[in-house]
Amino acid sequence: VHYLEYHLWRASALIGKKDYEQAHQELEAAEDLNKNIEDQYLKYQTLVHSAQLALAEGNLQKAMEYSDQFEPMMNIDDWAVANLLRGEILMQSGHYRDAAQLFRKMYEQKDSIFSKDVRIQLDEFNTLFKLDEIKMKSQLERSPLIISSFIRIKGRSDRELYLSIIVFVMP
Repeated sequence: VHYLEYHLWRASALIGKKDYEQAHQELEAAEDLNKNIEDQYLKYQTLVHSAQLALAEGNLQKAMEYSDQFEPMMNIDDWAVANLLRGEILMQSGHYRDAAQLFRKMYEQKDSIFSKDVRIQLDEFNTLFKLDEIKMKSQLERSPLIISSFIRIKGRSDRELYLSIIVFVMP
């Protein structure tokens, strides 16, 4: 598994350096290792890197063929990466309307996912706040209430005396 990941990351770096021949070799090595592994995520990653290489080389048809295979394999975390790549392929192949629709769909879904996440976080925060408030009230009910005050008394020889009064109120 680690060798497969190594080949994928190496292929990604080589694509960035525009060393497409070496990138092909790394992806072929990854595909060979994929034959013996049942991990769908690594197979998906191999497809993504293959699509990125085809896109970088300008082979839009091949890139689209790879991207057509993404959906059955991807989970929610991979969704954005896969659709961004597919949108880029659509744009470069001149399918601007399809790319715009895909990006609009992504925006709407991401916005709804973000809104849902924010709602969940706010609910958790409110629950924690209410629990803390209940704990604080409970502690106040169990602990004595202390009232203290200082009274200043003026003496005969211009001396000031202070009297402290402390009252404990038990619940």
